[in-house]
Amino acid sequence: MVSNTNEQNSMAEANLQLELITNALNKVKQNISTQSYYYLLWGWIVVAAGLVHFGINWFNLEQYSWIPWCGGMFIGFILNIRHGIKHRRESGRQSHLDRFMMHLWLVHGVAFILVVVISLLLKIQPTILTLFVAAIGTTVSGLLIRFKPLTMGGIFLVLGSFTAIYLTWTYVPLVNSVAVLIGYILPGYLLKNEK
Repeated sequence: MVSNTNEQNSMAEANLQLELITNALNKVKQNISTQSYYYLLWGWIVVAAGLVHFGINWFNLEQYSWIPWCGGMFIGFILNIRHGIKHRRESGRQSHLDRFMMHLWLVHGVAFILVVVISLLLKIQPTILTLFVAAIGTTVSGLLIRFKPLTMGGIFLVLGSFTAIYLTWTYVPLVNSVAVLIGYILPGYLLKNEK
């Protein structure tokens, strides 16, 4: 009789632990899926800005090439903050993964701004270095959440960065758009559909 009670308690405890683990894994999967918003938001903004920049270069209006970037970054910044606040309200507590990803991409954002400023001061194309910075954040994120398409996207961003070194300024924004389309947007949609 005592043995049966011990076995039942042991079984109930095992089931409870299994349920806790299952709930934790489901929460991680949900958090991973919500990360897709940021890749899609910034991916589409960068692709659009790059294509407009390419068009501006094509028509020899380089003095206006900063407009799509500044406008896109401003819009992205506002939408990013709005979504982050909404996500925190809806989800309640932040997991360690949420906090790490937030800090990773906050540092990435600061690095991105510094790279652009330094590149402009040195009179070099910022795209080469911004793609590389984006590759670091994307690859680390992909490795952290164990999502191979995102990790491969980061590697593709590095390839885009090195490709941009060998091109004239006219075509660099086009390479940037293609690299971000494959490195951010494609993994972003795959991540969004991850169950």
